[in-house]
Amino acid sequence: MISPDHKRSIDSEALWAQIRAPELMPEDPEAFLALLESRFHEAGITGQLSRYHKLLSAIPRDMLINFRDIYMNIPAHNPYDVLKKHFFVRMAVSEEKRIQLLLSGIQLGNLKPSQLLRQMRALVGNTTLDDSVLRQIWLQRLPPYVQSILNVFAHAHSLDELAEAADRAMEQAQLFQPTMANVGSP
Repeated sequence: MISPDHKRSIDSEALWAQIRAPELMPEDPEAFLALLESRFHEAGITGQLSRYHKLLSAIPRDMLINFRDIYMNIPAHNPYDVLKKHFFVRMAVSEEKRIQLLLSGIQLGNLKPSQLLRQMRALVGNTTLDDSVLRQIWLQRLPPYVQSILNVFAHAHSLDELAEAADRAMEQAQLFQPTMANVGSP
């Protein structure tokens, strides 16, 4: 007869096979671990050793060398917590690198201004960066016509309110742009 704990373990593994680990996000290990733990919860995986093996299997082969000391000597106590701690420390992007990426690496592209702001905030993370600095960097990434609209009332509104206004301004501008299909030839 199968014990309830063994059956629960089998059910969790079957569910995990369907759910799978999220794709690793080296630029945001904290978010990756939050998503992974959400999937553990969804699959009912609670054991330290099971979680340890799932996290280890989610690390790409080219990054495994950074964890060799841990997987060659599996911790006897709380192996998942140990690996998780080292994962976060070894994968974390330094504050200097985050600021460098913020200053030069992130652009509006096809994003909405509010999406760009969320990405910038995620990049900043726990970095001690004044909100007015983030506001200026974000505004500089927007098209000039949106900047001129927002500069009129930028200091009277929160950054989130400005992002919503920028989204609306860009949507309105796209509605009124002539398309090639509407332009007739002489």
